[in-house]
Amino acid sequence: MSDLVNIEFPKARKTYTCDLCDGEITPGTKYMSQSGKVDGKFIKLHYHLTCWNILKTFFAQNEEEDWDEDTILQFVKDTICSGCDEHKSCTYPPFDCDQVKDHFEEGI
Repeated sequence: MSDLVNIEFPKARKTYTCDLCDGEITPGTKYMSQSGKVDGKFIKLHYHLTCWNILKTFFAQNEEEDWDEDTILQFVKDTICSGCDEHKSCTYPPFDCDQVKDHFEEGI
């Protein structure tokens, strides 16, 4: 249960690791920062804006509160990859795919 959560969209002043895709958030890049207390423990999370939009879309379409990277990857594959002509032979990591990024990119 969330006690207090703060969400901000700053520009990175240093390098962070995205808590969804494990990719690098480079200095100067706008990202989502979530901090606060959840179940009595302090949290600090960082997400690429595209990864944050993937999570928002997932939660809007699913009632699940618990998730892991595999669940989100399957959601992305079902949502975007299944409609791609190359999905059966694709070896591209979904979080790096331009079609995925274009679908979930949104200005904040």
